[in-house]
Amino acid sequence: MLATERIVAVASKPSIEVAAGILVDVDRRILLSERPAKSSHVAGFWEFPGGKLEPGESPHDALVRELQEEIDIVVAAARFVATHRHDYRERDVTLHFFLVREWRGTPRSVEGQRLAWARVNEIDDYNMLPGDEPIIRTLPALLRA
Repeated sequence: MLATERIVAVASKPSIEVAAGILVDVDRRILLSERPAKSSHVAGFWEFPGGKLEPGESPHDALVRELQEEIDIVVAAARFVATHRHDYRERDVTLHFFLVREWRGTPRSVEGQRLAWARVNEIDDYNMLPGDEPIIRTLPALLRA
Protein backbone atom coordinates (compact mmCIF):
# COMPACT_ATOMS: atom_id res chain seq x y z
CA MET A 1 0.00 0.00 0.00
CA LEU A 2 1.32 3.44 -0.88
CA ALA A 3 1.85 5.91 1.92
CA THR A 4 -0.86 8.16 0.50
CA GLU A 5 -3.52 5.42 0.32
CA ARG A 6 -6.04 5.03 3.08
CA ILE A 7 -8.51 2.31 3.69
CA VAL A 8 -11.82 3.66 4.86
CA ALA A 9 -14.17 1.24 6.54
CA VAL A 10 -17.79 2.20 6.26
CA ALA A 11 -20.09 0.56 8.73
CA SER A 12 -23.55 0.16 7.34
CA LYS A 13 -26.39 1.43 9.46
CA PRO A 14 -29.47 -0.62 10.22
CA SER A 15 -32.39 0.06 7.95
CA ILE A 16 -36.03 -0.25 8.99
CA GLU A 17 -39.43 0.24 7.40
CA VAL A 18 -42.23 1.93 9.30
CA ALA A 19 -45.95 2.38 8.65
CA ALA A 20 -47.41 5.62 10.03
CA GLY A 21 -51.03 6.67 10.31
CA ILE A 22 -52.21 10.23 9.84
CA LEU A 23 -55.45 9.95 11.82
CA VAL A 24 -57.85 12.79 11.07
CA ASP A 25 -60.95 13.26 13.23
CA VAL A 26 -64.26 14.91 12.28
CA ASP A 27 -62.90 18.28 13.44
CA ARG A 28 -59.93 17.91 11.01
CA ARG A 29 -57.45 17.45 13.86
CA ILE A 30 -54.53 15.06 13.51
CA LEU A 31 -53.43 12.60 16.18
CA LEU A 32 -49.80 12.89 17.31
CA SER A 33 -47.91 10.53 19.60
CA GLU A 34 -44.85 11.34 21.71
CA ARG A 35 -42.07 8.78 21.78
CA PRO A 36 -41.66 7.64 25.40
CA ALA A 37 -38.50 8.50 27.33
CA LYS A 38 -37.68 4.78 27.50
CA SER A 39 -37.55 4.67 23.70
CA SER A 40 -34.01 4.09 22.51
CA HIS A 41 -34.41 6.04 19.28
CA VAL A 42 -35.32 9.74 19.31
CA ALA A 43 -37.14 9.69 22.65
CA GLY A 44 -39.25 12.75 23.38
CA PHE A 45 -39.99 13.57 19.75
CA TRP A 46 -43.56 13.58 18.44
CA GLU A 47 -44.65 11.48 15.48
CA PHE A 48 -47.62 10.04 13.67
CA PRO A 49 -48.62 6.78 15.37
CA GLY A 50 -47.44 3.54 13.81
CA GLY A 51 -44.46 1.27 13.91
CA LYS A 52 -42.03 -1.15 12.29
CA LEU A 53 -42.98 -3.65 9.63
CA GLU A 54 -42.45 -7.28 10.60
CA PRO A 55 -40.65 -9.55 8.11
CA GLY A 56 -42.96 -10.28 5.17
CA GLU A 57 -45.60 -7.80 6.36
CA SER A 58 -47.06 -5.20 4.00
CA PRO A 59 -47.06 -1.54 5.06
CA HIS A 60 -50.88 -1.56 5.26
CA ASP A 61 -50.94 -4.69 7.43
CA ALA A 62 -48.24 -3.21 9.69
CA LEU A 63 -50.29 -0.01 10.03
CA VAL A 64 -53.41 -1.93 11.08
CA ARG A 65 -51.45 -4.08 13.57
CA GLU A 66 -49.42 -1.22 15.04
CA LEU A 67 -52.42 1.10 15.55
CA GLN A 68 -54.25 -1.73 17.33
CA GLU A 69 -51.24 -2.42 19.57
CA GLU A 70 -50.17 1.20 20.15
CA ILE A 71 -53.43 3.17 20.44
CA ASP A 72 -56.13 0.46 20.66
CA ILE A 73 -58.10 1.24 17.51
CA VAL A 74 -59.23 -0.88 14.58
CA VAL A 75 -58.57 0.77 11.23
CA ALA A 76 -61.68 0.72 9.03
CA ALA A 77 -60.17 2.56 6.05
CA ALA A 78 -56.66 3.79 5.27
CA ARG A 79 -55.38 5.40 2.08
CA PHE A 80 -51.71 5.23 1.21
CA VAL A 81 -50.34 8.73 0.56
CA ALA A 82 -46.54 8.61 0.36
CA THR A 83 -43.28 6.88 1.14
CA HIS A 84 -40.29 8.87 2.33
CA ARG A 85 -36.82 7.77 3.37
CA HIS A 86 -34.96 9.56 6.14
CA ASP A 87 -31.34 9.07 7.12
CA TYR A 88 -31.00 9.35 10.90
CA ARG A 89 -27.53 9.14 12.42
CA GLU A 90 -28.32 5.74 13.98
CA ARG A 91 -30.40 4.19 11.16
CA ASP A 92 -32.08 4.66 7.83
CA VAL A 93 -35.86 4.71 8.02
CA THR A 94 -38.33 4.22 5.18
CA LEU A 95 -41.70 5.64 6.22
CA HIS A 96 -44.97 4.60 4.58
CA PHE A 97 -47.70 7.15 5.37
CA PHE A 98 -51.42 6.42 5.33
CA LEU A 99 -54.34 8.81 5.76
CA VAL A 100 -56.78 7.27 8.24
CA ARG A 101 -60.22 8.86 8.52
CA GLU A 102 -62.21 5.85 9.67
CA TRP A 103 -61.55 3.64 12.68
CA ARG A 104 -63.36 1.88 15.49
CA GLY A 105 -62.58 2.71 19.09
CA THR A 106 -61.18 5.74 20.82
CA PRO A 107 -57.42 6.26 20.53
CA ARG A 108 -55.76 5.79 23.90
CA SER A 109 -52.21 5.36 25.09
CA VAL A 110 -51.44 1.66 25.41
CA GLU A 111 -47.65 1.99 25.76
CA GLY A 112 -47.48 5.01 28.07
CA GLN A 113 -46.93 7.53 25.29
CA ARG A 114 -48.60 10.94 25.36
CA LEU A 115 -51.18 11.60 22.64
CA ALA A 116 -52.37 14.95 21.33
CA TRP A 117 -54.90 16.10 18.75
CA ALA A 118 -53.56 19.05 16.75
CA ARG A 119 -54.73 21.15 13.86
CA VAL A 120 -52.37 21.45 10.90
CA ASN A 121 -51.34 24.97 11.94
CA GLU A 122 -50.49 23.70 15.46
CA ILE A 123 -48.14 20.88 14.43
CA ASP A 124 -45.16 23.24 14.42
CA ASP A 125 -45.71 23.58 18.19
CA TYR A 126 -44.61 19.93 18.58
CA ASN A 127 -41.06 18.65 18.29
CA MET A 128 -41.82 16.34 15.36
CA LEU A 129 -39.43 13.72 14.05
CA PRO A 130 -37.40 14.99 11.10
CA GLY A 131 -38.55 12.02 9.01
CA ASP A 132 -42.14 13.26 9.25
CA GLU A 133 -41.36 16.75 7.91
CA PRO A 134 -41.92 16.01 4.20
CA ILE A 135 -45.45 14.72 4.84
CA ILE A 136 -46.26 17.55 7.27
CA ARG A 137 -45.73 20.04 4.43
CA THR A 138 -48.34 18.19 2.34
CA LEU A 139 -51.02 17.99 5.07
CA PRO A 140 -53.11 20.99 3.92
CA ALA A 141 -53.49 19.43 0.47
CA LEU A 142 -54.12 15.95 1.91
CA LEU A 143 -56.91 17.24 4.12
CA ARG A 144 -58.59 18.97 1.19
CA ALA A 145 -58.66 15.76 -0.85
